[in-house]
Amino acid sequence: QKYYSKRLDEELQRSRRFQQPLCVVKLGLDDYSEIEKSLGEPARDLIFKNLATLIQKSSRSHDAACRTDENEISLILPNCKKSEAEVRAERLRRMVETNSLINNGLKMTISLGACEYPSMCSTAQKLDEGATRSLQFIMSKGGNKVCFFKAPSGHKPDFNPAQGAKA
Repeated sequence: QKYYSKRLDEELQRSRRFQQPLCVVKLGLDDYSEIEKSLGEPARDLIFKNLATLIQKSSRSHDAACRTDENEISLILPNCKKSEAEVRAERLRRMVETNSLINNGLKMTISLGACEYPSMCSTAQKLDEGATRSLQFIMSKGGNKVCFFKAPSGHKPDFNPAQGAKA
């Protein structure tokens, strides 16, 4: 959690300096408590290890993935627009849906919540909170989907990510 917070602050500062977008995507296993109860903690740990391998295979070298809660992995995606993060999150969701994360062949699904700086928030804390709220919302609706945070009314972005960095 400490590493995640520090890295998110650093990436937001870099993003602001170079006027590049930054996304946070949070993912959680659907039906987590049922999986843990029926399969046990060793199986749960194996599932997260295999999920981490899938994330690593689909990540860019400068992305960061951190386990930030019992059923939460947070991805920090520097220089990544909302549309790119959405494609990436959906690809990851489908990879999990079509692969078995454990040797017994049990299929699992994940839910993903995301937020983008600067179009949806202006601080690292709000970026994290937006992704968390999006994840919680989509999980409460049944999961197995990607959900983006909606910018609060009156939010003024620091810059327009579509225009890129100023010369």
